[in-house]
Amino acid sequence: MKYRIVEQKAFRLVGYKLSTARMENFEQFKEIPKFWDKQYKNGNFDKLMAINLTECHSDGRVDGVLGICVVPDINSIALDYYIATAYEKETPADMVEVIVPDCTYAVFECKGKIPYSVQDMTRRLYGEWLPNSGYEWANAPDIERYFDGDPSSDDYICELWLPIQPKQTGAK
Repeated sequence: MKYRIVEQKAFRLVGYKLSTARMENFEQFKEIPKFWDKQYKNGNFDKLMAINLTECHSDGRVDGVLGICVVPDINSIALDYYIATAYEKETPADMVEVIVPDCTYAVFECKGKIPYSVQDMTRRLYGEWLPNSGYEWANAPDIERYFDGDPSSDDYICELWLPIQPKQTGAK
């Protein structure tokens, strides 16, 4: 799997939150697409896109409408998932704030229909790439970065940002 390393500075996002749990066999993958559908149908995705288009992203923030996955630690079953965009002004009344801290990310291109391509790549990253990479998961949000295009296309491109740190000596 091809990837690049990004040293990402902290940035602030606003958006909509789903609290769920990490489950065996990635069962949370059923809840997250439903959450996206809800945000499209109720107009919240359009609100985020409007904010994204008016923001200046030259200061190193990750642009776009993002999927943000936050877990307290690798052993926790708690999972908060956000659909959000970078924003420095006051948090709109119907949204919540999430902070992405300074972190090193391994960034992978993901190609194919959403949500299937993202779900498959996530399984591969955690099950295949990470255990053999020389890195371990860093306690920071995972980022899904979506671009313009048709997410139902076999040729759709997005990115998965996996928070990493060098594997600790003696860690398995």
